[in-house]
Amino acid sequence: MPEESKRFGRILIVDDDEEFRLGLKDRFVAAGYRVLEADSCADTKEVLKTHEVDLVLLDIQLQDGNGLEMLEQIKTFDEAPEVIVLTGHATIDKTVEAMKKGAWDFVPKHCSIEDLEIRVVKACQHHGLKRETVVLKAAQKEEIPVVGRSKEIVDCLDMARQLANTDRRVLILGETGTGKEVLARFIHAQSGRAGGPFLAISCTNLTAELAESELFGHERGAFTGASHQKLGKVELAHGGTLFFDEIGDAPPIIQAKLLRFLETGEYERLGSNKNRQSNVRILAATNRDLLEDVKTGGFRKDLFYRLNVMKIMLPPLRDRKQDILDLTKYFLTEVALKTKSNELYTVTDEAQNALIAYDWPGNIRELRNVIDRATALCDGRLIRAKHLQLTVEEDLTSTNNCTCHRGSGSYHDKIAECEKKILTTVFKESNGNKNEVARRLGLHRTHLVKKLRALGLLK
Repeated sequence: MPEESKRFGRILIVDDDEEFRLGLKDRFVAAGYRVLEADSCADTKEVLKTHEVDLVLLDIQLQDGNGLEMLEQIKTFDEAPEVIVLTGHATIDKTVEAMKKGAWDFVPKHCSIEDLEIRVVKACQHHGLKRETVVLKAAQKEEIPVVGRSKEIVDCLDMARQLANTDRRVLILGETGTGKEVLARFIHAQSGRAGGPFLAISCTNLTAELAESELFGHERGAFTGASHQKLGKVELAHGGTLFFDEIGDAPPIIQAKLLRFLETGEYERLGSNKNRQSNVRILAATNRDLLEDVKTGGFRKDLFYRLNVMKIMLPPLRDRKQDILDLTKYFLTEVALKTKSNELYTVTDEAQNALIAYDWPGNIRELRNVIDRATALCDGRLIRAKHLQLTVEEDLTSTNNCTCHRGSGSYHDKIAECEKKILTTVFKESNGNKNEVARRLGLHRTHLVKKLRALGLLK
């Protein structure tokens, strides 16, 4: 079996000839597929009720019924698998009938195993792409998929669903790149406001003037360059959800005006004294320790308690490694759809192990970038470990040819020296903006501050 066929395929073999069935099973298990068995129509129905299957290899002659009739029933299941019909007595009439009833292919049992393997690969690829297309189309309708099956992410989704149908404010916490906006969109899509708009406003790197105009809008002539009236996000999100990304970076004047809006539901456009009202639900997210910012005066205490009604902590990707391959599948399907390809990419076992072993400081955002880069570098549709480029080489080369590995000193001293050079360079390039340094290095801001202090770069 060629390496390209080793993917996430799940096959159900339906045949009452045990020797033939077990022979196929051994072949496909060795090739990396997960294989289930059934020897009757009744057995097939039970398996399909309890297991997700990509492909059914279906014999026509079964002990309790006709395989072509079974084919029709298989196609009524949700996310119905592809079906390759197998028969020892192929005829043109049966082939035509099978294809009309939705079979992916019709194969004589005496065909070569190599030929069958090729057909199985294509059928599984087609089903995988079809299933993921449904997910991505749902995402485009803002029925946002949060990919993963780990306990950590399942717990987050359970809480999100519980909170969705209330109008309580939710504060989403998590490191950069963990998918905070995706979870906010999920909450909106599950809520009674799903028919209304979902608007996001990023509080990072906004000046006070720009932030106020973006949030509350402005009248014509309100400031230099305001040549026309502009509606703010608060007004445009009426009846829906307004999401504040990185709320911890909001300028003090915006914190004050947002607090007033949360207390009264009223706001004013820049350049106007008229009070307006908007019915929106507020969701917010941050990668910062807001309580620590409250203590140091960087964030308003009263606003913190207004926003922190309910909170959800999104785990970093290193704490939910069970989800890495599911996320990889999703991003590869996304690439295939964007490039309008009928074939999915295949990730070798070595590459899968490398993805799982890596610590992902940039979380899901970094994984997406790695997969995007790998698809550009790979040979055809096969992604190997070398295409992932999961090294710290980029960080080291960006620090003016770090030489901390040379000379004497303990291992920990050398690591500290490398860290110091990396942080010093990025800190300088970011003009001392700790939020920007944290974003670029994929670190939690609190963790960054502690590291800067430990290395003597911050008092």
